[in-house]
Amino acid sequence: MRIYTRADCEPIDEHADFYQKIIVCGGSNLAQFPPGQLFLCVDRECKDTKQTFIDCISLANGERYLCGREDIIGILKTELLPDESKLHLSQICRHEDRDFADQSPLYSGYCFLEDGKYAAGVWLYSEQEVMDYIKLQKMYQHRVLICDRDDFAVMEIVEGKLVFPDEQTLQEFCQERRADGGMAMA
Repeated sequence: MRIYTRADCEPIDEHADFYQKIIVCGGSNLAQFPPGQLFLCVDRECKDTKQTFIDCISLANGERYLCGREDIIGILKTELLPDESKLHLSQICRHEDRDFADQSPLYSGYCFLEDGKYAAGVWLYSEQEVMDYIKLQKMYQHRVLICDRDDFAVMEIVEGKLVFPDEQTLQEFCQERRADGGMAMA
């Protein structure tokens, strides 16, 4: 197992925003992190420097942890995220405490490594969830694919760039949705 250090991280200060970033925990307390050092911060309030613990998801096992602010070494440089962690990350989708009993997913999201490997897709229940999923995944994944309920591709991002639909078609769609009172996907 690789041990990450400050040299593997982006520089941070005491007011760093860790939300939706891959953080490295450890340092002198490395032994207290049995699932590994890499975590996705899912705590919207992490900018509060008085907050001593930050809500995170392990990229080794997908479980939630509270990481001590003093244990955070930094934000991992994007290019250093290992493929196994990318696959775990692709399975993380925040549904914001949604009640799924009376709702069907509208989309599914898939992430692919450069060699074509991927994990199972995740259900996405709204256009906002699609945008949140893309915003997180496009920084780390080679390819992100969003499909509708019939498994037809509706959006594709490769190496962080929108390739389908083209930018003009997406803007027209967003304008139509706004005019209809729906939520825009921009």
